[in-house]
Parts: sequence; structure tokens; C-alpha cells
Amino acid sequence: MKIWITGGAGNGKSSLAQELAAALSRNGSKYYIATMVPRDEEDQRRIRRHILDRSGMGFETIECPSGLTDPSRGIVPDPDGTYLMDSATAMLSNAMFGEREFVYDPDAAAAVTAELAAFSGQVENFIAVSDGIYSDAMHYDGMTETYRRGLAQIEREMASVCDMVIECAAGGVIVHKGALPAELGAGCGENNGAQLAELSADRRECNGVLQKTEEKKGLKLIIGGACQGKTEYARTQLGISEEEIFTCEEDREPDLQARCLDHFEQYLRGCVKQEKTPVSPQNLRGDAVIICEDITCGIVPIDPIDRRWRELTGRYLQKLAGTGAEVIRMVCGIPQVLVNPAKRQQGLCKEILLLRHGMTEANEKHLYCGRLASQPCRKRSAEKENS
Repeated sequence: MKIWITGGAGNGKSSLAQELAAALSRNGSKYYIATMVPRDEEDQRRIRRHILDRSGMGFETIECPSGLTDPSRGIVPDPDGTYLMDSATAMLSNAMFGEREFVYDPDAAAAVTAELAAFSGQVENFIAVSDGIYSDAMHYDGMTETYRRGLAQIEREMASVCDMVIECAAGGVIVHKGALPAELGAGCGENNGAQLAELSADRRECNGVLQKTEEKKGLKLIIGGACQGKTEYARTQLGISEEEIFTCEEDREPDLQARCLDHFEQYLRGCVKQEKTPVSPQNLRGDAVIICEDITCGIVPIDPIDRRWRELTGRYLQKLAGTGAEVIRMVCGIPQVLVNPAKRQQGLCKEILLLRHGMTEANEKHLYCGRLASQPCRKRSAEKENS
């Protein structure tokens, strides 16, 4: 089985990967491929913590900063073994910028992807850990942006060949692709095992439903971090042609008649800089496809414009989703429907009662919408008793 695990820093990726490796190995050989090259005491502490976390689990550690399929590295794949590589993030950094001395290879991502795909095909079980570094409002220099795009390329291509893709968030797990065999859930720890068993069952029942939109008509919002395959999804799955795509920029107005508005976050940045109100969602085409990079995570930017940009983008996306748009999130090139208007309509409540015990200052001043519910509630109770 081939499993790709991604997510933010400190969100439980490595622990889950170790539990999955132990479960998949069925007490067979387990190998831990360590990719980090320590450069300071902070790196050394991180390595010591990882060694402590996996102590007693029976892993044989293999130091391989890069060149996974290079025979000179001394790795002879055990076809029946279970391999855990932590992480693709460090492996790309080593390949792109050098292990000990600085070099710069902007094309390193393609080579790393080829190595990972080739190696994973030679072994029974392969688990790789990576980092989600795509959702913030920062402007990076050219080399950093190349690195970020390179890691996203690795994640998308490996996700397409892996049996299972998992995202870790705040200790929880989100299954974007595949399902864990039911009998392995018990080997993944009490919390992770229960979550994976439930999510895998849901995934088996859906069998890809979450990866597809219900229909191609109606307003659609495609979100996700940088380089996650948003525009490609619009082209291949929604039938958007190149001629129908308008790429938004900070310094020009968007073509509201265009079928697809790409990089909508750049238009919103222009609104912040020019101190103007963005176009109302009601003025967009009814069948428009809006593609917007998720810039709402990460460290709060120092630049006040970037702070306002991030805030405006998050609030605008909320408003857009509230208009009845279908919302699709892309992770590692895999689509997930977050909001389905048809299903939302089916689940609408007919009546909502807000009950508050006693009078408050706001009630006495009539600072509320609606009415006090005490008398209607007593009336309803009497009607219920007489029925």
C-alpha cells in the first residue's frame, strides 16, 4: 500500500505515519528513511525528538537526504518491507539547494518525484510525509516560490499514484483519497485508528463522490493553497477553455462576463490597495467559476496591506459561499466538495427556536430580532398535551 500524508507543522503527521507503518508491516520489516540534514541545534533537537517518538517500534533507520534510488547511497529495497520516509519537504530542499554546500537546481522537483515513484513501486508498503506550505498571504522571492511550487508538484504527482492520501489538521485526519483496510484500524492508535476506520468507511461508501461536483451548471468556487491544481481542475472537469479564463491582476478590473475568473485573490488585493469595495457576488455570472488561492493561513503578515488582504479574502469567500455557490477545495490535486447547494437545500431547517432563561438587559431594551418566546412556548406545550 502506498500512502501520502500532508498537513501543517506539528499537526500529527509523523506520529500517524509511524502508526500506519507499524500496522501495515504486520510485525515484518520496517524501515525509516530519514531525510533531514541537521544544520543547527534546532535541527538536532527535532531529530532527537523523532528518534524518541519511534523508539521501541522496531524501525531500522536509513539516512538518505537525497538520491533515494541512487545505488551509491546503499539502499537495496526490501520488496516485502514497509518504508516510511520523513519527509519529502527536506528531501526536495536537499536536492534543490544542496545537502552541505549551497547549490541551486530549479528542476530538482521532477527528479525527486521520479525517485519517489520508482522507489515506492519496488516495495510492498511506502508511506511518505510532506508539509502543506501553500496557504498564506506572503510574497516570496523567486527561489522560495520555485521550491514551494516544486513541493506542490511532488505532492500532486505522488497523490495520483498513491493508494491513499491523508491530510492531518490539529491532530485530526482527513482522507482525501482511498481507504484503509478495516482490519488495520486497530493498529493505528486509539484516536487515529477510530478516525481512520470511520473516514475510510465513509470513503468506501462514497467511492469518489466527494471528488466530483454534482453538476456543471451554477456558480462554483474553487479554493486551495498555491499550486494545488485548481485551474487544471476547472479545465479538465468543468470544461473551461483557455479562452474563457480571465486571469485577475491587482491593477485592472476583472471581466465580469468571463466564464472563469482565475487568481481572484489578486483582484481582492487590488481592492485593498485602492481602498474600494469588491464587486458584489450577485453581480457575477450565474454560471461563473471563481478560482481563488487560499491565503488565509500562516503567520499574520507584517505589511498592513497584506493583513487587510487576507482578512478581505476570507470574508469575501464566506459571502460567496453563502450565495449558493458550490465550493470545491483542492488538496494535492484532489477535489473535495465542501459545500453542495443541492444537499444544503435538502437539509434546511423549517423552524429555529432560540431559548434564553430569564430576562437580560438586552431583552429589556428590545435589542433582539424576533420576539420573546415564553408565551409561544407555553402555548405550544399546551397544544402538545391536548393532542
